[in-house]
This record gives sequence, C-alpha cells and structure tokens, in this order.
Amino acid sequence: MSAIEVQAKCAIFDMDGTLIDTTRAITDHWEEYASKHGLDANEIMKMSHGRPMLETMKHWTPEHATPEISAKYERRLALNANGVALAAGSAKLIESIPRDRFGMFTGAKTFTAEQRLSQCEIEKPASFVTADMISRGKPDPEGWVLAAKNLGYEAKDCVAFEDSTVGVQAAKAAGMYTVACLSTNTFNNLKAAGADYIVKDLSEVNAEIIESGNLKITISSSVM
Repeated sequence: MSAIEVQAKCAIFDMDGTLIDTTRAITDHWEEYASKHGLDANEIMKMSHGRPMLETMKHWTPEHATPEISAKYERRLALNANGVALAAGSAKLIESIPRDRFGMFTGAKTFTAEQRLSQCEIEKPASFVTADMISRGKPDPEGWVLAAKNLGYEAKDCVAFEDSTVGVQAAKAAGMYTVACLSTNTFNNLKAAGADYIVKDLSEVNAEIIESGNLKITISSSVM
C-alpha cells in the first residue's frame, strides 16, 4: 500500500459516488427511463455520471429532453432514498475537516442535493455548489472554482474528491490536486482523466489541521 501527504487550504467533494452512495437510486431511475424508451440502461449510465440529467436526456432522447420533463424526473429521483447512504469513510473524513474548510460541488440540482444531505444527515457544507448555480457543468471547471471561491480560496489551493471522469477533468482544469474514488469508474479511466491519486473509497483518506493552518490530507491507497 502506497501513501502520500498533501497540504491544502480546503477540501471540496463531489456528492454522488464520492460522499454519498446513490447507486441503487440512480440505477432505478435510469432502468425505468431506458425501459420506457427502449434503450440500454447500462449504456446510459456509462455516460450520465457527473453530468446534468437534462444533458444526458438530450443525448439519448432529444425529442423528450425538455427542462420540464427533466425536472420531473429529477424530483422523483431526489425523493427516492432506496439504498442512499454515506459512502465508506465519508462520515469520519467529514468530521475531521473544519466546516469552513469543507465544500461540495455536485452536478445535481439544488433540490436533489439538499434531499441527499438530509437523507444522510449531513450538515450543508459552508460552500455548497449545485448545477443550478453555474452556467457550465463538468467537465468545465466553473463549479470547482466557485466552490473554492465561496470558502475564500483559489481552486489551485484546494483538493478535489471525485469519482467521475468528467469531474476529474473539471477539477484538473481548475488546477486542483484531484483524488478519485473507484466507485463508478475504472482505475484506467480515472487515471486517463488526470486523477493525481486513486483510492478505493474515502476510508483510505485522513485529514487534520496542522500548525501552519493548512489541511494535511493523508492518502493511503490500496490500489495505487
């Protein structure tokens, strides 16, 4: 097992697949959608993760991809708590990071993100950025830059935690050191996207404030 220490001003997390395990609920949604439109749910999910739902719908069923229909699907998905739980290691890691150093950037809409945090009993982070708050989604870096700015820092001084390839690409474009979790993607895909370090899950990450005032993040990966 290899380990590395990284110092940063703050830590910013993706939500689905990184902080929170929503695999079952998301699979339920896309299986229903695929069945309705005669599509392959597995193929849809390969490209949907980390992207806004409307963008995915425009790719697969452009004739049905309206903001109104997307909003209806998003609300149903948000209220489906089937299997929704904190991802491995999330609770301990969150507790070790001061609130003013903890941010979240998700491709989900605000209503969905708030529902997931409530379902997992997580206090809303000091910096909370959703798809509603930006004009360009992942792989554009806009959301990561805004999440860091909300905490008073530049993105390059923060560490990003992700699980999607588009999320990793976005974080790297923002100049961030990026740690990727192997929850929804393969090691090779995440490495190709630019991840600096890859872990099984957040149980392989520890954080603490050190004398300099920086956040020291220790990563012990079983897969690197």
